[in-house]
Amino acid sequence: MPIHPQLSSTQTETDVQISEATLLVLQSQQIEEKQVILHFTYHTNGFSDSIRIWPSTYLVPQPEGEMVQLKHAYNIGIYPNWLHLAPNKTHVFTLVFGALPKSCSSFHLWEKIPEPGGFMLPHIKRNKTDVYHLRL
Repeated sequence: MPIHPQLSSTQTETDVQISEATLLVLQSQQIEEKQVILHFTYHTNGFSDSIRIWPSTYLVPQPEGEMVQLKHAYNIGIYPNWLHLAPNKTHVFTLVFGALPKSCSSFHLWEKIPEPGGFMLPHIKRNKTDVYHLRL
C-alpha cells in the first residue's frame, strides 16, 4: 500500500469500528449474493501513515478464472483520496468483492495501478465462508 500521498484529497482518520450488526449484515449479504469479504487489520507502528485502495483492485482466482473486481470498500480512502492514520494506531478496513468461481482453491489480491506502489497478496487459501481476516 502506498504510504506517501502526492497531490490528492485527504480524509482524516476516525475511530470507526465495525459493529457486530454491520458484520452480520455483511455476512448475510455474502451468503445471499456470494461475495468475498476481506477484513484487514493495519498497524502504523511509530510513524503516521496514509492508506488508500484503488477501484482497480481484483481477486485473481487460482488455478484459473476471470478476475473479480472490488465492489465496495469500507473505512479506507479510495483513490484519489487518502486516509491519514496516526502513529501507533491499529486500523481496520473491509473490502468486498464479487463471487469467486467454484473451482477456485486460492486467490491473489491484486491492486492493479498505473504507477509504482500497487500491491499483491498472493496465495490466499480459500475457505468455505469466503470471509477472511488479514493483517498488513
